[in-house]
Amino acid sequence: MHSETTVIPGWICSGKHAAESFFFGPRYLRYTKRVLDILGAAILLAVFSPLMLVIALLVRLTSSGPAIFKQRREGRYGTVFIIFKFRTMRVEHEDDKQTVLKKGDYRLTCLGRYLRQTHLDELPQLFNVLLGDMSLVGPRPRQSWRNSQLSAELRGYGVRHFVKPGVTGLAQVTLSRKEICDRPGESLECDLACVSHPCMRNDLQILWRTCFAVLKRNGA
Repeated sequence: MHSETTVIPGWICSGKHAAESFFFGPRYLRYTKRVLDILGAAILLAVFSPLMLVIALLVRLTSSGPAIFKQRREGRYGTVFIIFKFRTMRVEHEDDKQTVLKKGDYRLTCLGRYLRQTHLDELPQLFNVLLGDMSLVGPRPRQSWRNSQLSAELRGYGVRHFVKPGVTGLAQVTLSRKEICDRPGESLECDLACVSHPCMRNDLQILWRTCFAVLKRNGA
């Protein structure tokens, strides 16, 4: 994982910024980040609520089953919580829990494929942020079986669970979804960089770059 080449972009805050302040370091994680999460999630929900209602209606009209998909994921310190997403798979395949979803997967509905390409399926996770299970920015939450698998393969994997998982993260704006699936070591490198250097500037940069990642439609 620690090779001569790195996928970490140059704009990430370095260790010298990890001071006890409301903008960098542990104090930022404890106080300021939560305030930004609540304000940001509330604003985004107010802006996107009409779109979310339309998506929910389309999901119900284009395939059988509920509009919202709920799944158990592991969060900070391994705490299990229920994540909310717009349903993108056919109901009969929702129990295929131990298979990583690939690009063009046959289990996706037509609408679901578009929602995943644009990451619009993740909008309901804003409620997870308000509930305190997630943050706007952080490592993506995974299922227990996947975490166990990667913990056995990648040294230091458990460190990513020292912070809350995020709706978006450095890996999502730096790597394509295929790269995240095929090269989990590089995804972990991105996660550990943000865990090691908690920084408001990092989070704001990632949120800004997420807008362009959505426009590029690099989801599965």
